[in-house]
Amino acid sequence: MSITSRTSYIIFICFIIYSCNNSKKQTTNLENEKYKIMSLLIERIPPGPPPPPPPPGVYTKDTIAFNRYVDSIYKLDVKIGVINELSDYTDNSYKRDIEDSLYQELIDQYHSSKTSTCCIEIGKINVKRNRELKVFTVDSARIHIKSVENIINPKVKCIVNFSDVTLNEGNDKAIIYMGRYSHPLNGSTSLILLEKLDGKWKIYKRITLSIS
Repeated sequence: MSITSRTSYIIFICFIIYSCNNSKKQTTNLENEKYKIMSLLIERIPPGPPPPPPPPGVYTKDTIAFNRYVDSIYKLDVKIGVINELSDYTDNSYKRDIEDSLYQELIDQYHSSKTSTCCIEIGKINVKRNRELKVFTVDSARIHIKSVENIINPKVKCIVNFSDVTLNEGNDKAIIYMGRYSHPLNGSTSLILLEKLDGKWKIYKRITLSIS
């Protein structure tokens, strides 16, 4: 092998190694963003009941009592069940057309792609200590929700499932489907639009798809 050929071979090997490492890094970053979004949505589940309505003519969020109540209920201990695999929401019954074209592209992208049903690593969901996560399979969640014991003496406040997260190229906008169930007559499915502001994910809009 000539010096030129050997040099070209070394450069080629270095390029392959760099490409593999770069691809692995991008995959890791994408996974981290997905778990940050799941963590945020679980953190937004209130452990306690909603506050009483304010007096007539008073905007709820302007009242000191309302804000104190919200702060207090989010400090309560709560157990939340999480189904340990991604759920499939690609059926057209879950698809919605919205005015925001950027988010509409993500919705279309999710529904045109092959859904992922990979496992959710519960340990990567980072929530506050007052939130204890319980792992459920799809089958065990279905049995638990329908059980008489759960209705009388629930072991968890609710059980949630998530679709895969779809992000834009800039990784600053995302959509995810989320189901939340307490018992057969108390559940909902939502399409959640998110945006990243100052390095943190925020809920931009929540669209309720079904409720019982």
